[in-house]
Amino acid sequence: MAFVLPVTVITGSSWQKVRKMWAEEYHNVLVITIAHEDIEECAFSADTGMAECLVVAKKGRRKNTGRGTFVCLKRCLHGELEALEIAKELHKFKNIRQLDDDTLSGGEPLQIGNEVVGHVISAPIVQSEAGWPLSRVKDMSVVQSARCLANGLIRIPRQTSDIQLTIRPVSEIATLGIGTKDIRGGDGRGAFDVEKGCPDTAIYPCLWHMDSDSDSQRAMLVPPDAHAHPRPNSAEKVERIMKLNGRVHYNVEMRFNANSLAVMFTAQNAIGVNKLPNVVFDNKIHDYAWTLWCNSTLGLLCHWYQSGKQQQGRGVLSRAAFDAMPTLDVRQLSDAALTTAEQIFKELKDQKMLPFNQMDEDPVRHKLDRLLLSEVLGITAVERPDVHEGLALLRKMLCQEPSIHGGKKSKVKLDAH
Repeated sequence: MAFVLPVTVITGSSWQKVRKMWAEEYHNVLVITIAHEDIEECAFSADTGMAECLVVAKKGRRKNTGRGTFVCLKRCLHGELEALEIAKELHKFKNIRQLDDDTLSGGEPLQIGNEVVGHVISAPIVQSEAGWPLSRVKDMSVVQSARCLANGLIRIPRQTSDIQLTIRPVSEIATLGIGTKDIRGGDGRGAFDVEKGCPDTAIYPCLWHMDSDSDSQRAMLVPPDAHAHPRPNSAEKVERIMKLNGRVHYNVEMRFNANSLAVMFTAQNAIGVNKLPNVVFDNKIHDYAWTLWCNSTLGLLCHWYQSGKQQQGRGVLSRAAFDAMPTLDVRQLSDAALTTAEQIFKELKDQKMLPFNQMDEDPVRHKLDRLLLSEVLGITAVERPDVHEGLALLRKMLCQEPSIHGGKKSKVKLDAH
């Protein structure tokens, strides 16, 4: 079997059954994607304009059923002759480095002549909502770090020994708010009509739009930008929505090269509309620690690992993928750590941050990372300088991932942090 398919086949939740079939009924599974900054250069078909993958597999269960070989090329192929040479090189690989190795191996370099055209790695192809994360990855060691974090280990470049964290899927520690169609959908489904702008007297304030062209959503504390009016005969729907109303809003369609925040925090409860759903914790003290985590480098690593990378400079999470996204279990933090997290949030809440593709040069993001590690997680720079040094390198590595920077040359400049 050999197919050229949209890259969503290995990341999208709607393709779960297909991936399950490949993982359980096939062997010698080979998946090839292209980690180029220009999404049009990530296709195998002519005039496609979208990221694609080449999936090759053999029918029948064998010894390597349940594992796949993933190839991430740096660029589009120059023709059939080069494709033939790459295929010959792939056949030569025997003991391929594995995603689940005990060290950050970075995969096997795939070389044609004097040029390294990509990397190869072996990985388990287990069934999950988020699919197979090895899609359009430039540096395999980054996705190895992400996999470790998803399994409760901080293992980042230059780190001398692992550190354990309690990591759980988002759905286990919090509740995601009501979907947009139930809030403002047509044909009698929605409970509200939503208007732009939020006056001080609004009864139902909302956070509706992502705004990457102004500074209003550069700092963690953001103002509501809309307000809602209940529709006639919608009392029950309104009540259900308001039970999942809150201050924390997650950006499920993050533009890495434009947005500065994974989580936006409103001073008052606000209905999360569109692509900024509410995330509600049983204990409101957890709002602060989780906001810090999601806006840190480690939080971004979890989002990037879980998200589909079929669009240029963007990481999209479906509802199912977001529910399954690995995240810090803030419920397990001590009372002292939670209090400290609240203090750190209040210190940083009004300080503007650069977009995620510029986080290696953002002093506020650096400070957030340092305080989160040292003061909340107890990983101090004195006792574990290797972790702090490794996190700084990880920031740079993430910024160099084509799926994050998307080839964007211009940079955001902030007046003041």
